[in-house]
Amino acid sequence: MLSRCTNKIGLVGLLFVFMSSNADAAKSKDWNTRMKSMKSTLSELMRDLVLEERVKSKDHYEKIKKNTEKLVEMSHMPKAELNRPDLDPSITIIGKLFNEEVSRAAQAISAGHYQYGGKMLRSVTKYCIACHTRSSQVDFYDPKVLEIANELNQFEKADFLSAVQSHQAALGAYQKIVSDKKIAKDLPLKWQQSLKKGLTIAIRAKSNPEAADRLLEAALINPNVPKGFIPHLRRWKSGVEEWKKEMKKKSSQNMFELAKSLLKRGETQQKYSVDDSSFVDFLRASASFHEYLKRSKPKTREVAEALFGLGVTYEALSDLELWSLHEIYYESCIDQFPGSDISQSCFERYENSVVAGYSGSSGTHLPAEIKKKLGNLKKMSTKK
Repeated sequence: MLSRCTNKIGLVGLLFVFMSSNADAAKSKDWNTRMKSMKSTLSELMRDLVLEERVKSKDHYEKIKKNTEKLVEMSHMPKAELNRPDLDPSITIIGKLFNEEVSRAAQAISAGHYQYGGKMLRSVTKYCIACHTRSSQVDFYDPKVLEIANELNQFEKADFLSAVQSHQAALGAYQKIVSDKKIAKDLPLKWQQSLKKGLTIAIRAKSNPEAADRLLEAALINPNVPKGFIPHLRRWKSGVEEWKKEMKKKSSQNMFELAKSLLKRGETQQKYSVDDSSFVDFLRASASFHEYLKRSKPKTREVAEALFGLGVTYEALSDLELWSLHEIYYESCIDQFPGSDISQSCFERYENSVVAGYSGSSGTHLPAEIKKKLGNLKKMSTKK
């Protein structure tokens, strides 16, 4: 991370830059070392979980248990927030969710419920993917990771490669799934999910419209794509084409304004709350909000607006298996800028989402602790 220094620098200024650069370098090194260790442990776990179906020995189970506990310890680091590589609060938000899920898996495995714990461990990769595809990210390459990936089925392989930040390899794996006629015919929902995950990498992690276009071209020429899904593909392709045109214009619009305009365009084109016809615009909006938050100091109105925007985009992107993330962004928005009109908007969206989650054919049944939480958040959000 480079120090930001816009003033003319004298000797003291140069010393400050030198010290800041060293501190940032140490911070980055500490973070990268921890991430590398977590990727290594997660890689071993994925391999062992696959072998667990074939090898049922006490030593094998003990290895899974040990690595799960290790992952819990590495992902629970209160001081790590001070060493995170950027200011985006998403790192803390997603990291907490990851730690909670891995902790539950560890408890299940310790109690002897290996199958249930293993199922939970397979699902934690979604949090890694969410963090590593927030916006433009460096590609992580490790031959050992690719070796492990080749032992997984094609869906697990693509998700695993994305989780450990091997984006280029993951894109190739998703492209292969999208081009597969049999998968499109026999497993249409998994096929659609894989396409969306591939687009997430191309648009957010790689910021590459050409890669997104190749995925959509492969989807459109696949003869077994459900006919009802084709209009969505065409709309997404149109969104990518618009992106290409914008890149040629080299707009001076900053990330915050770009994110807001993409969000507005996406909402305008939506016909209903979970309509994914604006999937590309929402992906781009979320990436721009994340990029803005990486460099923005907390407790400002703009940061609260960005968190609100992320809540709206993740609500629209609920298909990406992070169903509760939007609610956490709304909560963070209220916490960042309480007693304001923007925090009131965040509370309204949060309340609507929570109430919908506890509603069914027999009516709405909110647990006492949820009612209490809603009451507290409403007080925080209300203008003084």
